[in-house]
Amino acid sequence: VDNKLYRRNSIFLVLSYPEDTAGPGLTDLESLLFSLGISPIASKEGGQTPLHSHLCVCIDGRMIGAASAKICKTVSYHLREFKVSGTHVPPTLEVAHFPPALGGNGPYPGLFLFTESARMIRPVL
Repeated sequence: VDNKLYRRNSIFLVLSYPEDTAGPGLTDLESLLFSLGISPIASKEGGQTPLHSHLCVCIDGRMIGAASAKICKTVSYHLREFKVSGTHVPPTLEVAHFPPALGGNGPYPGLFLFTESARMIRPVL
């Protein structure tokens, strides 16, 4: 991890690029998602996930699987719990869950996870 210290208006920010996603206490994110109920896009047996009835699940813009809206909601809850407790996932993991909107008006539904620093991260005071 490349840490850089910046000073702005007497506030110090430490920026890390990218966050470690492997190490003590961290789990391979794809394996963790599959163990929580996310179905891979294509299985080794040749079966495919029915994408028309499921929401996509993406890590850093790469689609890795799909799941029902109910499972995506549950998985996002568990990922946020892991993030707060400091287990299984990096503390800077971004979890963006967009459930399907009523009437079809809303953002593209799915579970989107980001492991890299793509926005300003500031300490919570």
